[in-house]
Amino acid sequence: MPAQKLSFQPCALVAAPILYATCRASWLEKEKKREKIQEKNYGASPLATYKEKNLKTEKSREKWKIKKSKKIKKKYKKAEKGKTEKIYKEKILAILNKAKE
Repeated sequence: MPAQKLSFQPCALVAAPILYATCRASWLEKEKKREKIQEKNYGASPLATYKEKNLKTEKSREKWKIKKSKKIKKKYKKAEKGKTEKIYKEKILAILNKAKE
């Protein structure tokens, strides 16, 4: 009796687990890279729970508020410097004008 033709290649049985393993490994690497990128961006990973996502967003909001307040303080200090310099200039000019008279 002649041997029956196989409907699939026997080498596919050997190659399939190898392909699956390599695809799985590359997928895991990509997932790790995504997590690292999202940690840098202070965002939560897509696989994180609802609470974890909220914590991440709260932390990023706090950091943003701190940065914003620092910028405002710097602007205020610059404005104060400008005002005090103007006041000192006016006082010096007033003293000089009095000295001239």
